[in-house]
Amino acid sequence: MKKVLFKKYAIAMAEKFGLTLDEMFAKNREHDVVQARWMLYYLCVERKISIPYIKRCLAEQGYKASRATITYGYKKASQLVATDYDYKQLTTEHLIENVMAD
Repeated sequence: MKKVLFKKYAIAMAEKFGLTLDEMFAKNREHDVVQARWMLYYLCVERKISIPYIKRCLAEQGYKASRATITYGYKKASQLVATDYDYKQLTTEHLIENVMAD
């Protein structure tokens, strides 16, 4: 179930940021790619997907991220959600949508 949720969030964030999944999970530090991953981490952690499980799902997509990278991204996304209405809307929309689908 958590793997399906991770995949839904990954697809949604790639779409919202105008990326393909391959672009999102490529070793790339472009701002929009990094923010898409941050938002993915945020959504997953908020839905109580463990960091080791997130790491495993990322690895299955060909992207290796450390616990520190995921934690840092989650914190940065939390700041964006707290200070930017558009990011708050984006995350709220996806968290609510997927809770209703469960």
